[in-house]
Amino acid sequence: MVSQCIIFCKKCPECQKHKPSKIKYGHVPPKHVGDLRPWDTVHIDLVGPYSITTHQYQPDGSQKEVTLQLTCMTMMDPATGWFEILEVPNHIVENIVNKKQPQKQ
Repeated sequence: MVSQCIIFCKKCPECQKHKPSKIKYGHVPPKHVGDLRPWDTVHIDLVGPYSITTHQYQPDGSQKEVTLQLTCMTMMDPATGWFEILEVPNHIVENIVNKKQPQKQ
């Protein structure tokens, strides 16, 4: 597959147009982690909420416009570079305050 990508990029007008001039970049330097042990230090970030409105097909064949939301939490181990992504569930605040069961959507 690598050879096919190289051949494609050599013939692609966009690739040739935006190809950097003969600047040679070096290799990425090795990461120095020092005394870090895996998962001893964790970097955390909250991502989202992202939402998209789309048409969803219903069992009766009709379409319904729905808004889908995604909120995630990312955790990364700087020693190994390993990362995890978890979905953060959306809760309706009114249901939590009134201690109602969440409605299934």
